Amino acid sequence: MERDILTTLAQIRHPFLIRLHHAFQSADQLFLVLDYHRGGDMATQLAKFHTFSPERCRLYAAEILLGLQELHSLGILYRDLKPENILLAADGHIVLTDFGLSRQFPSAENMDDKRTRTFCGTAEYLAPEILRSEPYTYAVDFWSLGTILYEMVEGTPPFYETAHAEMYRRIMEDDLEFTPAFDPITRDFIKGLLRKPSSQRLGTGPNGPTLIRSHPYFAGLDWSDVYHKRIRPEYVPQLRSETDLSNFDRDFLVMTPRLSPVSNPDIYSDAVQEVFQGYSYINDSSNFTYSLISGDDNDEDDDDDIIRLDGDRRRSVGIYSDDYSGSDIRPDDFHPGSRDDEGFSTVTPPHHHPYPQTLF
Repeated sequence: MERDILTTLAQIRHPFLIRLHHAFQSADQLFLVLDYHRGGDMATQLAKFHTFSPERCRLYAAEILLGLQELHSLGILYRDLKPENILLAADGHIVLTDFGLSRQFPSAENMDDKRTRTFCGTAEYLAPEILRSEPYTYAVDFWSLGTILYEMVEGTPPFYETAHAEMYRRIMEDDLEFTPAFDPITRDFIKGLLRKPSSQRLGTGPNGPTLIRSHPYFAGLDWSDVYHKRIRPEYVPQLRSETDLSNFDRDFLVMTPRLSPVSNPDIYSDAVQEVFQGYSYINDSSNFTYSLISGDDNDEDDDDDIIRLDGDRRRSVGIYSDDYSGSDIRPDDFHPGSRDDEGFSTVTPPHHHPYPQTLF
């Protein structure tokens, strides 16, 4: 499922969704070659700064929203939106990654009619309907967005408890509470995203995309500018090289790179191998190639060393849109603003006061 989702996304090359270059396999390993984004992830940024400014929160929320709406338009339910899965690119814009828990429905038609029941996700960002084991749909992703925006403003998720059982109870039963860190417009927006009845949640329903992007929280924002990354991010990572690792948590950097261990090669029967027919993929729009041949270059017969690319080779059709993809709001006519000499938007956000530092 993850491979199929990534190949779907590779064909559209959305600015806020990770891009797959290659998928291939050996006799007992599966490989995905993805973009490397040097800015680290949002979880590391929250650990470093604790909270973000109103302008930073708003731009991140807008970019995440466009990524989610693109996924939903393709019939993809994300299910694991969390700070660890929100990367920062070298230019400071966000990229959503990790679709290992995602579900792709056969068709994107009648989006709110597509439902599943699998209990999965990350504890702090689970929607009430998942915890109640009810059938759920794309509304769970908007709940996760509301939880993350709350965390960006306050420094902690809204219903957080160290004991998962108590946190789950709070998600399902407790009222949403706000500190003075939240201005009225931000409070109203988050309340809309964190409505416990999923049918009432902001972003859902036939007019959901229009209503959520028209919320006063995004007033003055040109959605075409957001999509084309013409709004200068407040934070841009300081990078020393193409392979700079300084923006990643040290816990990851000290880990030894290794392939997943193969406990018993005998389990990879012909029937198991058939499941992965068609797994291999080459993105024709990728601008790099590399050898899939391992072993001694002096071997007379390299056939045994080649990682084979058998099966269906689905290729990217190389779609590059000059307009905001799938927009039902005319971006250039909605809250138009001016731009500076470098082409960045100069629209002033509706929030001007600094948030007080949250103390624990």
